[in-house]
Amino acid sequence: MKTLLLSVILIASTMIMASDNKFEATGIMGYNQSDKNPKIKNSYLIGAEFKIESDTFFEPEASVLYTDSDYEHLGNYSEVDILRLAVNGVHDFDSIDRFTPMVKFGAGFEYIGGYLIKNKDSWFVDVGAGVKIRLDDELIFKIEAVYMVKKNNQRWDKNLAILAGISIPFGSKIQKESVKKFLGDPPKKEQCFDGGYLSPNR
Repeated sequence: MKTLLLSVILIASTMIMASDNKFEATGIMGYNQSDKNPKIKNSYLIGAEFKIESDTFFEPEASVLYTDSDYEHLGNYSEVDILRLAVNGVHDFDSIDRFTPMVKFGAGFEYIGGYLIKNKDSWFVDVGAGVKIRLDDELIFKIEAVYMVKKNNQRWDKNLAILAGISIPFGSKIQKESVKKFLGDPPKKEQCFDGGYLSPNR
């Protein structure tokens, strides 16, 4: 399952780097509070989010979350890996100074590494909210809470993930702005008395 996680992140990163659009990539980690129905312990998780910035009200985002947890009261056979892949719509509200509130909703699929206690792979829906804090022109700190509900056999399992991470915007627009900021504005040409122009190096 860890190989699948790395493959998903690699493919998403390659597609983003090859695109001309403006993106926001976030490396995240956090803590997941599990529903007691599947008897999975609360645990830490890691992951990544990739958002395409656009003029739409909800901007598309793909996310991947990985959890290495354990079933409760199962001794040496309790380990379970959980991989969640999701597609969300994200809306950023108007910024207040350096703070930008955000909400999201979407759906995804959860892969379970150990089919115990009637716990299986299944679809889920999620809703979340958070805030982004701009540290500088190219770094953003993001914290969010995501509530996930999964259809698992004859029951609904719920998870609450508290996430935090660093976002980096990039793409052709960001790269051009960074180059311009580094090099400065191009030198202006000087006009001669006869109406012609002199080169800045002349």
